[in-house]
Amino acid sequence: MTELRVSIAEDDPLINELIQISLQKYIPKLVKVSASKAELQWSSYEAIHFENILSNPKSLCNSYIFRKALIRKHFLANTAQTWLSKHPQSVLAKAVPRTYLLECDYADYLDEALNESFELREALEVNETVKENERKYLILKPSMADRGQGIRLFSTLQELEEIFEEFEENEDENEDDKDTGVVAGQLRHFVVQDYVSKPLLLDTLRPNRKFHLRVYVVAFGALKVWVWSEILALFAPSEYQSPSTSPDEMDRHLSNTCLQDGSVKDDNVLRFWSLPLPEEVLQTIFSQVCEISAEIFEAAAAGQQMHFQVYLS
Repeated sequence: MTELRVSIAEDDPLINELIQISLQKYIPKLVKVSASKAELQWSSYEAIHFENILSNPKSLCNSYIFRKALIRKHFLANTAQTWLSKHPQSVLAKAVPRTYLLECDYADYLDEALNESFELREALEVNETVKENERKYLILKPSMADRGQGIRLFSTLQELEEIFEEFEENEDENEDDKDTGVVAGQLRHFVVQDYVSKPLLLDTLRPNRKFHLRVYVVAFGALKVWVWSEILALFAPSEYQSPSTSPDEMDRHLSNTCLQDGSVKDDNVLRFWSLPLPEEVLQTIFSQVCEISAEIFEAAAAGQQMHFQVYLS
């Protein structure tokens, strides 16, 4: 192919430039056109002209049309649970923490919501019968939020009620970009998961920090999935302490770099392959990442056709 009609419209001008440079390595002549006439569209999901994609089987874009089964937390949890009900030996059984679904707008409706999520209510009732330092903590995540917003820890029904009351107080307040606050009226679906209170802590330049892996995956057609080997390890800005000893300082343990100051952000991002672990351990983890990525995409494609649809061209 010597010529390609493209529409590149990412929000970040730097990303636009990088995409264009990458495409020109393989296709020397790029002709910029409107999204409705492009053979390739690369933009935010909301800006993609899907009518063009559906009417022209040879045209491409950088997103599946239906993808909620993987990108929304409560849909993702349902994807995994549905798959495990049919494939109990799946790798997802150990890769996905126990998850409860919670549908609630305001604190006044929490009791009714827990009637639907009765397993969560039972877990909270068990916590009420043990000593405070023996409670099992849970983590609340709004399904539609990102950048660490709305993530909270709790161990009792009272603490969960206080969280929703806090969300309501934010209704008329402007939240800072680096704040984890959310507005209750804009939320409805949540997932609640068992909190890992004894995480792996590594002796790095900034030791004893919680971290998570950021894995970049590309999926194409129906269905090929590639996992990029250049994984990042994102570390929290402060040393980890158990929630039973510091329940009000959970934000310090979040490893989302968007919540960190620029002066320390770079120090908290490491290459996965540079972590102080034996090579065979790193290779095992990478193999597990690949296996889990493949399995969750297969689970979505095979069992969630309403919410994840691959291209059958």
